[in-house]
This record gives sequence, C-alpha cells and structure tokens, in this order.
Amino acid sequence: MARVLILLADLDEAVEYLDEALRLDPGFHVCRLERAALLLRRGRLAEALADYDWMRKIAPNDPGILTGWGDVKAAMGERNEARAAFVAALGLLRDPAPIVDRLQRLAV
Repeated sequence: MARVLILLADLDEAVEYLDEALRLDPGFHVCRLERAALLLRRGRLAEALADYDWMRKIAPNDPGILTGWGDVKAAMGERNEARAAFVAALGLLRDPAPIVDRLQRLAV
C-alpha cells in the first residue's frame, strides 16, 4: 500500500503506513529503508537520520544505506560526513556513477 501511495504522491500517508508496519515489526528492514527515504524527501531529516543510523548498525557496509545516510548528512549541511559516506559506498558498488554524481554536487 505504501508503494501505491508513493506513486500517487501521497507521501505523508505512505509514511504513516510504514510507521504502522514498523510498529508491528521493528525489524522489517525494507520498510525502514523506504521510510527513511520518504522522510528525507519530506525534509524530516532527524527522523530519516535515525532510521539510517538504525540500519547502519545492522548493515554497516551496505552501499544503499551508506548512500542514504550520506544524502541526509548532505541535506543537513554536514558535507564532510556526507563525503565520507559516499566514498565508503563508492568502494562497494559495481556502478559508481550515482555516487560520483553526489560527490560532484558536494564539491560545488
């Protein structure tokens, strides 16, 4: 249902569905990652960062989690931490293009 709401651009209701899923199963990693990305899109940076921090404890070398965490840090203006996360993710990806793009945006 959250995916449908995202497609319909009802991001706040999608977050509510994901909140409920995580209340039922806090370890539902896919929901937590989806919620973190939506929270970032909604500008709810502290909440997004908390979700990514939670996921980093479980999978510290996951490039998607590192990238999302870096995106939040960049949005918070913490460029050095964002850069470090992107560089860490860069070494873990087969296709570095998305990370290279993020690093170039930080250089501006």
